[in-house]
Amino acid sequence: MTEVRAHCGIYLAHTLDELYPGLNSVSHRGREAFGIAGIGDRIDVLKAVGTPDSFSLKTLNRIFDRLYHTFIGHVRYATTGRKELEEMLQDAHPITIEGDVHKRDDHLVIRDCRIVGVHNGQVNNEYFEGFDFGKLTTGTDTEKLLYLYDQIKEKEIMKRVPGSYTIIIADRGRSDIIVMRDRTGIKPGVLGKKAGRFVVASEDSALTDQKVQFIEELRPGWVYYISADGTKAKPIKIINAEPRHCFFEWNYIARVESTLSDLQVRRLRRALGVKLAEEFMEEVNPNEIDYVTFLPECPEEAAIPFAERLGKEYIEVFYKRDKERSFQGSNKSD
Repeated sequence: MTEVRAHCGIYLAHTLDELYPGLNSVSHRGREAFGIAGIGDRIDVLKAVGTPDSFSLKTLNRIFDRLYHTFIGHVRYATTGRKELEEMLQDAHPITIEGDVHKRDDHLVIRDCRIVGVHNGQVNNEYFEGFDFGKLTTGTDTEKLLYLYDQIKEKEIMKRVPGSYTIIIADRGRSDIIVMRDRTGIKPGVLGKKAGRFVVASEDSALTDQKVQFIEELRPGWVYYISADGTKAKPIKIINAEPRHCFFEWNYIARVESTLSDLQVRRLRRALGVKLAEEFMEEVNPNEIDYVTFLPECPEEAAIPFAERLGKEYIEVFYKRDKERSFQGSNKSD
């Protein structure tokens, strides 16, 4: 398995009322910053520190004050990147090409963008060699992917850049929204449908939350073209899949209700608990153990079968006031 550092969340819907709860449903994947793009005859963007629910839906409707056919959103996980407020806002997604920037305290509003993208993944610099990135402002791999798209378009990116990415791109010059999942399929992505219109999310549990019908996992090596009205999703195979997996996705990032690559997260975590108990018994006498507990929230599913395998009592000793993940803020206190 390959471990990568970029764990963010993405969501695509066709109204702000649908995007807002959907984006909150993937906010466990990152809470340093979030962003939303409204796509219509103009592309407008909001980028802010914190989580989506730090803005009310009423306020968001005031910011996105025109007609848009599609909304795409992103939550960012603070494992890497710059930590000053202005730099965090620049690094937050959607990443933009062109547009009029309006700074408003702890958030940015960018009007009339030409191209925007939201991205979950990581691409090494070696795959960008030989291309012109003289206009970069952030240096993020997402911005490089977006400028690379502007130069060679999505099909060539899929052929040339294996990386690990699920990315959604909106281009003012094209009617369809472009959704890409690279050949390795390391970063998750799912396609759903609600009220006759297609939805994209990082995890199927987010679709379930919003009562969206699950259609399929985005296929590695394929590009999906989502029509402006949301009623069509045309998948095109670009390159053969070369599946790889990230242990961190199953063991930590994904919600326990989710399924990744046809494997239930809960089932894998429970199997890990059994395996860990077997390895543990080779090193320690189980009779020296009084009981088994866990530190919330992710290890709970593994702790229960761990205790069962050892024949010990499982007790809940610790608790948290909420289900937010630790280590996903921009400082140690988060």
